[in-house]
Amino acid sequence: MKSKKAQGMPINVIIIAVIALILLVVILAITSGKLKVFGKGTANCKAQGGDCEPVTFCVKPKYTDVLGTDCESRTDGKTLCCIALY
Repeated sequence: MKSKKAQGMPINVIIIAVIALILLVVILAITSGKLKVFGKGTANCKAQGGDCEPVTFCVKPKYTDVLGTDCESRTDGKTLCCIALY
């Protein structure tokens, strides 16, 4: 009887898998970097077309407030990013 050698993955499959893994890591790094830049832009009240105003100024229905902007961090929550609706 002939002895059979163990069958393994061909070297081509291993090389392609390594290249695909490297490309995936590079794409994830680029994407996560872009998302961080995007997040910084949306935290800026002026970039959204608003102004930092006292909480009492931002009254609905004429204005709307946007949470999570740089206005809150500068004044310990005493101002909001107010955007005029009309």
